[in-house]
Amino acid sequence: MANVSPLTVVLCLIEDEGRILLLCRNKPPYKGYLALPGGKLHAGETVEQAACREAFEETGLHTVSCGVMPVLTESIRTESAHHDAAAAASAATIEAHFILFPVWMQVTGGQLQASPEGELCWLPLQDLGGSANATTQQIVQTDLVLIRALCQELKQKKRMHSVCHMDVERRGESFVLQNPEDYGQAF
Repeated sequence: MANVSPLTVVLCLIEDEGRILLLCRNKPPYKGYLALPGGKLHAGETVEQAACREAFEETGLHTVSCGVMPVLTESIRTESAHHDAAAAASAATIEAHFILFPVWMQVTGGQLQASPEGELCWLPLQDLGGSANATTQQIVQTDLVLIRALCQELKQKKRMHSVCHMDVERRGESFVLQNPEDYGQAF
């Protein structure tokens, strides 16, 4: 395993009029994928302050936090040539490790602006909450799990409280989420 320190990151689930804001990342590790805006938590910031700052920096929108969703960790591992799952997991190299603080946010003002992180787009939540389709296959899988959890929360008005870990394996240029059901069991 590589000696990789975890990065503490906020993810902004910016919801407005039944839509969620995503960006097509122009930087690794998920370059070319649709992802939630977000970034590193700075020293002295609360999670919600960091989310509002990141939302504004990356989108130009003023937002308010509607709550922090369950915290999760994510590891991106390189693909292993082993066919045995246990051997593959132990032989995989960790490329990146994140502690993710997803924050549900709503727009209060501002103007959507071009982002230095990638092209921004609004997608209807109703298109993302169900089965896989061409759009969902373009979304970072950990982010899609969070979006679907937000859809459930909005439908059921249910608060979530938990911490879980997401394992992502890099397979060439694609990424495969190893345990998406873990997040659904966390609430």
